Amino acid sequence: MVVGHAITDWAQGASMEGFIGTFHMPVFFIASGYFFKGEKVSEWSGLVNFLKSRIVRLWWPYFFWVTVFLFLNNWFIKCNLYTDSEAIHNLVPGMTDPHTVITVKEAIKEMLFALPMVYRPEPTVALWFLKSLLAISVGYALVETFARRFSLSVFVVQTAVAIGMLVLFRYHPCGRFEAIVFYLGGNGTFYGWFLFHVGRALRERSNSDKRISLWCYAILFLLALSSLLVMQHFVGSWRGSIACPEWFYLPTFIVYSLLGWLLLLSLSKLTMTGVARGHAIVEYIGQHTMPILILHLMAFKLVNYAGVLLKGDPLLVVAGFPTSYHGWSWTIVYTTVGVVIPIALQYVWGKIRSYLQNVID
Repeated sequence: MVVGHAITDWAQGASMEGFIGTFHMPVFFIASGYFFKGEKVSEWSGLVNFLKSRIVRLWWPYFFWVTVFLFLNNWFIKCNLYTDSEAIHNLVPGMTDPHTVITVKEAIKEMLFALPMVYRPEPTVALWFLKSLLAISVGYALVETFARRFSLSVFVVQTAVAIGMLVLFRYHPCGRFEAIVFYLGGNGTFYGWFLFHVGRALRERSNSDKRISLWCYAILFLLALSSLLVMQHFVGSWRGSIACPEWFYLPTFIVYSLLGWLLLLSLSKLTMTGVARGHAIVEYIGQHTMPILILHLMAFKLVNYAGVLLKGDPLLVVAGFPTSYHGWSWTIVYTTVGVVIPIALQYVWGKIRSYLQNVID
């Protein structure tokens, strides 16, 4: 995701951005379902605990950071992290939109809209998937609990619901249903629900005791990578209009998603077993996923500022969203900063919190 946001020239980098876009969000939902454990919600008490954990892990980070960005809005404009100038459109092509100065009353009003995860200011607009995952995981857990309580086949019921969600993703009716789609987290909730179930099915039907050699994972990685590249070249990306008949859209989407999962799974295994300290590095980054997801776009501003100093551009270019400068060298810098800075901030905050806790104790 960070690499996708860091591809600064969306025209020149369209093929790479399209390649990442074919699988990075599907893999996110598959991985989320992969770690779902149905036995934990088999009883009502377990379901309640699960709902509490979803609120703490998904809703609270979203609401907290939306509130922070709302009340810092005016200060961000003064510091050129945001801009109220329309000239930004001429200087930074892309998604950047001017911000306006808001009053405390307006900030509180928007904060109330953030309670149901409706309001999405920059850069939290990129966190739409938290809303989708919250709706998916809660809904999936509810179906799981009811199926178990009424002694129904959990796999059959969950599969039927997941297929229904996939069909709604592509063929849902217009009109009022569009509002429902928006409040549930967009289309990502519907295709994500199906992929969440796919991830759960992959875990339950995998043989964890069977050891696979490093060479096998290398072959799987190359197979998945080449297949994705070939499909993108001849078929196109499921995110846009694919060069195939309509009936072929959903099967292509499913194949893209499964190949993406195989690509990331094999890459993870290769990194964790074939690279010195690879396991520790991957695990450490994984433990800081939420700070990276939330803060990487703000970390990009440091690179924008460096670009302004190097190129002599107007200071408002710092407000470029998601990025301001083009080229693969800039992409590498954006990606590195987008991962390292949030981890560093989380580390510093952890030290401060430990110090304060020791003082209180």
